[in-house]
Amino acid sequence: MNILVLDTIHGGRTIAEYLTASDCLCDTVDVYRHESGISEEEAVRNLTLKRYDFVCAPIHLSPEYCILKSAAAEGIPVLSHHEIVSLIVSGLSDADVNSENAKPIIEITGTRGKTTTAYALSHMLSHAVPTKPEIPPKNSRGNERGINERGINERGILHTSRETVAVPGGRILQKVSITPASSVMPALYALKNNLWLVAEESLGVCGFGNLAVLTSTEDYLCADKKRSALAVKLASMAECQRILIGYGADKRKVLETVESLPESKKIPAER
Repeated sequence: MNILVLDTIHGGRTIAEYLTASDCLCDTVDVYRHESGISEEEAVRNLTLKRYDFVCAPIHLSPEYCILKSAAAEGIPVLSHHEIVSLIVSGLSDADVNSENAKPIIEITGTRGKTTTAYALSHMLSHAVPTKPEIPPKNSRGNERGINERGINERGILHTSRETVAVPGGRILQKVSITPASSVMPALYALKNNLWLVAEESLGVCGFGNLAVLTSTEDYLCADKKRSALAVKLASMAECQRILIGYGADKRKVLETVESLPESKKIPAER
């Protein structure tokens, strides 16, 4: 599969690396600095020649951007970074996040309160008492997964704009942003080791989890003022099995925004 990945600064490089490792052929475009990958002109020529199966673009990129306009004109699908990250995580993990025994895999987005909510949920999960004794899974060497080199039985992963840490113990796994691509590593680590995950994400959720949280409903324009940020966030939850709207959020605004979305992006009422 041939894929054009846009915006290497905000996670595109990481996404391309994962896709390449999965035997895809990727070209990248450095949308802002133009310091790596191919040029915009070359990308447009390749689109004209139908050399890509789809384009992967960040949701914050203007729909008027030359490459996106060219993809639309040529009928080549455009998937968001969020959507691709969900496909990467599901493709590289055999865990069923919706099974009865699955650990919470929680994705959090919103204008305000994301980090605070993430820390609060992490604290609750780290102190939760299992309803039945847990048998720690084994790794390929026969050792219990989730127990780190200091002998601490790690129960979960907290991924925020500050850092990504194992809980308890606070072992730092990475210090990166909350672009969708930054969620791949903590998600795969949590799923592989049967740990819960609380992940803060920007401008929507990826959809690989079993609970999506919208912390607030304040709206603003993104993508060069061409898109409603609230609409973008709610659209990203269309495939999520469970959705939680934060206390104090404007529920009427949520319902009105959902109604304005294309049918494929509408959230079913029962969720």
